[in-house]
This record gives sequence, C-alpha cells and structure tokens, in this order.
Amino acid sequence: MIRFHHIVTRTTRSYTTRVPSPNGPSLLRRAFRVLYWLPLGIAFTHYCYTIKTVRGRSMQPTLNPDTSRWDDIVVFDRFRVHAGHPIAKGDVVSLRDPVDSRKVIVKRVVAVADDVIQTLPPYPDTEVLVPEGHIWVEGDEPFRTLDSNTFGPVRRVTHLFLFVPSL
Repeated sequence: MIRFHHIVTRTTRSYTTRVPSPNGPSLLRRAFRVLYWLPLGIAFTHYCYTIKTVRGRSMQPTLNPDTSRWDDIVVFDRFRVHAGHPIAKGDVVSLRDPVDSRKVIVKRVVAVADDVIQTLPPYPDTEVLVPEGHIWVEGDEPFRTLDSNTFGPVRRVTHLFLFVPSL
C-alpha cells in the first residue's frame, strides 16, 4: 500500500503589534489631552471658582484660627464678581494690596458705598463716608491687620470668599 504524505504548507503572515513605548504615542496623546483641556481649566479658574491658600493672622478666627503651621485652603467665587453681583457687608473678599500690588489680601467688607464708618488708628479721620463704587475692608483681628484703616476705601475686588473645605 502506498501512502501519500500530504505536506501542508501554511504561510504565516507576520503581524506587527505596537507595543507602546514609554516615550511614544501614549505620551504624545497625554500631552494633547492636557492641551485640549487646559483652556477650559484656565477659563474656569479665571471666571468661576479658584482655590487659594490663605496665610497670616489678620482674619483670625475665621481663617487660620490657631497658631499651627498649616495654611487654610479656601474656595473663592469669581463668577459673582464678574457677573456684577453686589458686594454686601460681611462678605469676605480678596483684593490686590493697595500698598504692595504684588500681594493679594483677604479681608471682610464692613461698609459699602454711602455708609459712614468709624475708623481705627492709623487712619487720620475718625469717620469716613465710603464713596460710590468703593468698599471699606478690615481684618477680623483688628490689631494684626493691614486694611482700610491704613489705606482707605478700596475699589476693585478680585474674589468673593465661598468656603473653607474641611479636610
């Protein structure tokens, strides 16, 4: 009996699989993803809400109530400022320091336009009528603060205090 041996030859195709390299497309994809979302993040923090750390003792006991080395982390609402919502007495705001424009200070609004305020030293007058478009700000700790009693009524507010997240 004659046996035929069938020899089957299979041609195998060479498939190349892409193994992501540490510096390859995945890194590039991440970079594009960041660049895609970056304008949204910048717009959100510029026009809506922003998170800041607050240092110093001028707003004790509201902010930084103890003498620990930790700073309070707070959320500020920029949307209400940009939308033109009125600032009311009792609001905590942040603004550029009129004495040193490189700094941002956090103070409480104690008087708004057309209010008469009793001042504290070192302000030269004992009473001040707050002009239209201005506010009078003071720190919660009256003897450890640089506020309107030093530089007078202020015009421009950059943020409204929203809350301190409890961690």
